[in-house]
Order: sequence, then C-alpha cells, then structure tokens
Amino acid sequence: MKKYLLFILSYNIAFIGTELSARGMTTSYDYNAAIHESGAVGDKYLAAKGLGEFLHKYESQLVRSTGGPCKIEGVPESVFGGVRMAKDGTLFVFLHNTDTGKLCKGKATLLPGKIQSPRQAMYNIDQNGNKVLMQVDESQKGDSLAVSPIQVTYELGPLDTKVLVIPVKKNPEKGVWWPKKQSAIERPSRLPAPVRIASVKRREDSTEKAQWSPLSRLVSLPDLGINDFRYSLYRAKVNLSRQQVENEKYLLFNMFTRDIVSVQVNGKNVVRLFPDKADAQTWTTRNCFDRIRPDEYDNRFDVSGTLQEGENEILVVYENLGHAHGYVPMEELSGIREAGLSVSETVLSHPLEWEYAADAAGVTEGWILPRFDDGDWSVVPLDIRSEIPRKGNGIQPVAEQDGLLTWYRIEFTLPSQNPSVWIPWLMRINASGNGFMWLNGHNIGRHWEAGPQREFYLPECWLNFGKDKKNVLVLGLRQTVNGAVIKSMEIAPYRDAAEMKE
Repeated sequence: MKKYLLFILSYNIAFIGTELSARGMTTSYDYNAAIHESGAVGDKYLAAKGLGEFLHKYESQLVRSTGGPCKIEGVPESVFGGVRMAKDGTLFVFLHNTDTGKLCKGKATLLPGKIQSPRQAMYNIDQNGNKVLMQVDESQKGDSLAVSPIQVTYELGPLDTKVLVIPVKKNPEKGVWWPKKQSAIERPSRLPAPVRIASVKRREDSTEKAQWSPLSRLVSLPDLGINDFRYSLYRAKVNLSRQQVENEKYLLFNMFTRDIVSVQVNGKNVVRLFPDKADAQTWTTRNCFDRIRPDEYDNRFDVSGTLQEGENEILVVYENLGHAHGYVPMEELSGIREAGLSVSETVLSHPLEWEYAADAAGVTEGWILPRFDDGDWSVVPLDIRSEIPRKGNGIQPVAEQDGLLTWYRIEFTLPSQNPSVWIPWLMRINASGNGFMWLNGHNIGRHWEAGPQREFYLPECWLNFGKDKKNVLVLGLRQTVNGAVIKSMEIAPYRDAAEMKE
C-alpha cells in the first residue's frame, strides 16, 4: 500500500537541491526544487505542503486500508487511479492525470475489484537500456474491496493527482478532494534596487607569507590531513649549472589524481604543454577512470628560457577539484606524487625536493576576513553600465595570465530589512578565473568561469543590513587561460525574491 501511495503521489513531490562542489561542478545545482536555494518557496512548495497535510490527517487510516488500482470508465487514456477503504469504512478515491499539458475533467466511474487492462503495450527500461515488456497477470481477480461502483465528478490539471475522501456511508458528493487548495503566497509590492559595484581591490597571493613545510617524497595531501576543496601550494628551490639550464627544458608532474596545477618559474608563468589549457573542464579530456601510472605525466610544462644558472624557484598552485564519480577515481588520493625537471617530455630525469603550504597565503594571512586592512591593494574600476548576464558560457572577460592566484575584495552596503518581509540576495558577476568566495569571512562556494552559473546566493544570516553596516566579499581566483579578471558585478535581490518564506 505504501508503494502505491508513493507511486500515485510522487508526481507532486520535489526534493530540495543540494549545494555541491563536486569535480567540475558549479557551486550549486538548480533542481527546480520545492524550496529554492535561497530559501524562497513557490507553487511547487504549496503542492508539496498540501500533500503533506493530507498524509498527516489520514496517515493512520491509510496505512491500514485495503484496495488498490482498479478499472475506471469514462476517462481519457491519460487518467488512472484506484480505491482504498479504511477499517472504519472511509473510502479514498485516487485519480492521476499523466498528460503533461492537458487538463482533464468530467465524470469517472471506478469499479473496485476489476483491474484495468493496458490499452497498449507497456515497457520498462532495464539497467542496460533494453526495453522490457510489462505484462498483467490475467489470473489476478482484483483487490479485496466488495463495494459498488463509485461515480465521481473530477478535474485534474496536467500531471495532477487528487484524492477524494468519502466519509463512512456517504455519497461521493459528500466527499472532500485533497490536497486542499493552498493560500497564495504574499509578495512585496516592490523590491530593493540592485547595488552595482563600481570598483574592487586586487592583489596577487603572497607566496613568501605562505606557511611552508617540508614535504617527503610520495606523500599525498590526505596524508597531510588535507581532504577538502581548496588551493594548496608547492615550492621547489634548486641550484642549476649552465649545462642543466640548457638541457632541462621540461617540468613534469606525476599526480595522485587527474587534477590541474599552474606554475611559475622565477616569477614567470610558464608554457603549458599538456593539457593544452587549464580551464574549467579540461580534466574531462583525460580518462579519469584509468589509474595514473608512476611514469605518467599529465601536467607538463615548457620551462626553457625561464631557468637560470644558480638559484631557481619553482612555485605551483594545486587545484583540488574533488573526486570524479566511479570506482577508480573515488579511491584516488590528491596532490602531487612526484615532480621535477627533465631533458624530455616522457621521462623524469631530475626529481626535485618540494615543500608545501596547505593553504594560499590569502587564507592564512586573513585576507578573507572583513576587518583585514587592504589599504595597500590596487583599486580596479568595473563596468557599471552593461547588463550582467544571469548565466552562460563564453561570455567571461579574457586577459593575459599575469600571475597564479589573484585575490579581490569588494565592499558594499544593503538597505535595512523590513522585519515582516524577507528578501533573499545574490551576487551576479561576470569574471574569469576559478576559485572560491567568502562573504564576511564565510566560504559560500566556488566560482567557476565556465558557465552557466553567474549568480551566487548570499545567505542572509551572514549579511549585514543597514547603511552603516559594511559587507565584504572576497574572491580568490586561480588564473586560467583567460586570466583572473572581474569585469562587472552587482548585489541584487533574486528575480523571484518576492516568493516568501512561510
């Protein structure tokens, strides 16, 4: 019986979406859920609420009821349903419209004890994608109900499900249709104006201030207690002879998993050989389901012209993308297994000794905190006239790579909130670079330059409201082939912000 209830009513149930930072994913998924990411609710929520009210009221009667699907006369092919009877004699008439675009209404006659034969062949799909013919057991005599045919007047919207509850010894005309119609959501008449950001402050990550520690060979980041999504730093210092500078033209990385690194040698960005570009989804061009061999180098760079005789410093930003789905990737560790210089692109001839910093300096030095003094940061003006797209790819600004990890700090104020009206806010941004975002010191997710996501929810619990209360938004962005540039940004109420919390 419970399976039947779930089947007949599941069309009106929506699950709440989950914020994700999975491999190659944006900050959140939009599942068109009953409760939006911002906490706002709409028509789907009202449908789920009505269903919940019905189950709450009649749960004890339904779980002990008998009956099931039955034959229905006088309805189009898209309508099916059944009848159940509680122990006290209360009848529950279930009707469901499978049509996605057509309203159905009229009179229906349900025949308890008679099974509706399929009007056409029905198929299921197995785990291999094969069609499986579904058959009805003709020996089945129907459910255990011994009641007369029930005639009801119904009206079902597209994909609508309704239940008529008929009291004991009453005619269907005395029954009540569930779920009951919900009250409309009260909406504010006006929304606050968006806050356009005119300028931001910018600074490159300060590697000399990172918290460096020695790194033993073949040690992964999880071995060091680093298991979450972040940017970690690697650094090698090496003395080279003139002959080594001439011969060792390649920098090779053997990884624990197929993540991406960006590299500077003696303060200069070096040419990437493979993958050909290190932007948002490059990892999908490599088979993440094949184990990485100890002699496989899937981050390779041309360092000719950047090395020098004597002391050299190689700085690496490691982007922990998270696990891919599947048996092999879920077993893999993260981090750099082995890396060094080489005379060829296929063999590591000069392994280097490395040290690591668990976090970028911007994190350990407190750049993400609202009270940090950014007085010596550069001021960058933004475009305040053009419209900022809500979503899309191929629209991000393009610039030359001039660093590894770039930080931006943005300050803004919001109007005071009316205690009786709740309005969620978002950041809408057009920027290049991949990284993370902090609102008043709280990590709110990942910025991913490849669309479609251009809007990011700002939790109201971490926002400050009122003209005298400052908000600080910080972005730490790894430079991609498009650099790490913010073109335009605004803080705005959601377009559906008029949908209220209950």
